[in-house]
Amino acid sequence: MVSVIIPAYNAERFIQRSVGSALNQTYSDVEVIVINDGSTDSTREKVEAMMESHSNLILVNTENGGVSRARNIGLDHAKGKYVTFLDADDMLFPDALERMVDCLRSSGGDFCATRAVRGENTPRPEETSQTPEIWDKVLGIKNVLADHPSVYSCWAKLYLAEKIKDIRFPEGMRVHEDSFFVFLCILSGMRLVKHDIYTYVYCENDQSATRSGFSEKVFDMLSLAKEKARLLRETYPELTDATVNVKIKAYMALLHNLCRTKDKKYRSYEKEAVSYIRKNKKYYIPCTKRDDQWFFIITHHLFGLYKQVYRIKFKV
Repeated sequence: MVSVIIPAYNAERFIQRSVGSALNQTYSDVEVIVINDGSTDSTREKVEAMMESHSNLILVNTENGGVSRARNIGLDHAKGKYVTFLDADDMLFPDALERMVDCLRSSGGDFCATRAVRGENTPRPEETSQTPEIWDKVLGIKNVLADHPSVYSCWAKLYLAEKIKDIRFPEGMRVHEDSFFVFLCILSGMRLVKHDIYTYVYCENDQSATRSGFSEKVFDMLSLAKEKARLLRETYPELTDATVNVKIKAYMALLHNLCRTKDKKYRSYEKEAVSYIRKNKKYYIPCTKRDDQWFFIITHHLFGLYKQVYRIKFKV
């Protein structure tokens, strides 16, 4: 059985679409667990209405405690051999679970990472028959250090439940908490199977945490990066220099978020981030073209200009 965990907070606009995509799978042995994280809208009522015709739909109501706590509660309730996470405003392709289960069964991996399309009306891209790439612990740590895109999110992935029974999301953290969970999976020795199949639909929501303008919760990403670097240094002292890149990438992400505010009280954080990146630029590990471009802008004294153009373009 696959346990699909859906954390939901004030998700009345999307919850039926999300839950429906998890219930209507070609893989039939499914339980869908919705964690109602203290919603004040009609999220609870909408899920309860769906429960009348779906015995495998479970609703857990709890006080608002954040997405990490909600996912952890879902893990505590999950009874499936496999676990996956679905955000309340996103969807699964109808054969998503079947394909991810097949991926794990055929590869012998502990969890798999697949791909997502952006937008509800985006068709699934044509896929080529590529052999899945298996990351052992060494390769997994290497890709964590490089900040590989496959370690960003907890969704579009399927996990063997027995392998994550002692792994939990960092409660109190509001951004990058999911990538930290994936990091803990890799650090524990779990083998990741990277397969370029499309299973997930990321539906851009103007009210989501990633699109709602500047918030001080972005500083959580720096706290998690420092904790990630600390754990890596403890486990692999020989990688101490390489862990600097973990903080470089976090500072880069922080700078991009700081472009969204004109509040002068954040100037010191901008200076701290730029200074750290320039001072430690020799430790930068290339991974994506987008990161390389952003790194170039920061290290070549172009951040101020970029910030001005960004604020004009997006009317900050």
